[in-house]
Amino acid sequence: MRLLQTLCLCFLSSAIVDAATSSSEPSPLKSEARGIYYLTPVEGIRRTNLASLDCWNNPNVTGVALRAAWFQLEPSQGQFDWSYFDEAIRIARTKNKLVALSAIAGVDSPEWIFGSAKLLQLTGRDAKRRNACPAPWDPNYLSAWKAFVQAFGARYDGNPTIGYVTGTGPGRAEECYVVDDRMDAGEFDANSWTTAARQVVGYYAAAFKTTPWVLAWGKPSLRLNPLMADVYKTPGTFGFKADSLSAFFPNTSVEEGQLALSMSKTRPVVFQGLRPVRDPNELAAVLANGQKMGMQAFECYQGDVRNPASQSVLAAANRAMGAR
Repeated sequence: MRLLQTLCLCFLSSAIVDAATSSSEPSPLKSEARGIYYLTPVEGIRRTNLASLDCWNNPNVTGVALRAAWFQLEPSQGQFDWSYFDEAIRIARTKNKLVALSAIAGVDSPEWIFGSAKLLQLTGRDAKRRNACPAPWDPNYLSAWKAFVQAFGARYDGNPTIGYVTGTGPGRAEECYVVDDRMDAGEFDANSWTTAARQVVGYYAAAFKTTPWVLAWGKPSLRLNPLMADVYKTPGTFGFKADSLSAFFPNTSVEEGQLALSMSKTRPVVFQGLRPVRDPNELAAVLANGQKMGMQAFECYQGDVRNPASQSVLAAANRAMGAR
């Protein structure tokens, strides 16, 4: 009897250890989190009426990919407004859907950050929406972003309605691009950026120990692909994301495509469409390209999800991605 009790205690202890450590072990997205996500505009830049979204009742949609500007979520330092994400989670639960969350820093940082951090001046194509952004390696920026990510994770990590989170912070938007105009390249500090990007990875790793999270690919300056690839080698469980999927690019002949395919065996891999395509045949080609790189979830523009002619394409993509 004593031997049996000892064996039971050992088994129970092992199970507890496994349960406690399973979230820290890298793994692809679970089947219930895979599939098509309906991509919404960035809240704060535009306003979305979540209750009126037509995707909630679409059987070919796994979830809704939500993006919100940091200035919308923390308008005053330490004062958080989670109402947009909270409402989406509430609706998703009633509709048996998931959400994916992305809080975007960079040019979407709050005004109080612009007043305290070193700024990079943006020109040309870098200045599409704003002519400056906080330097990702600025200590004040990093300190404030760390505090935000901690609060973000404290509120949402482990929530079963969240399929995955996109980590941001090293770039001027969701992706890790900082400057890709030659006029701005002189402001970029490669060593400082790499150190800061790894710090941000650490913030998300500490905040989201249960919920899967991905980092969006982006060459931080011009064609400095090796910097981005090195960041993905940072130890952890985070996955790969690219916001630029088309029918032909990226692909397995370029570094980001090879990285996605390699990481897909043990990590989450998510793609977002480069732009709406509107044609179901082209959408099918975009999705097929992603599948060649191990895509597990695809953030699809609203018009493509709504298109009646694309429903069979979306259903087939869900099956190919292993969605449940």
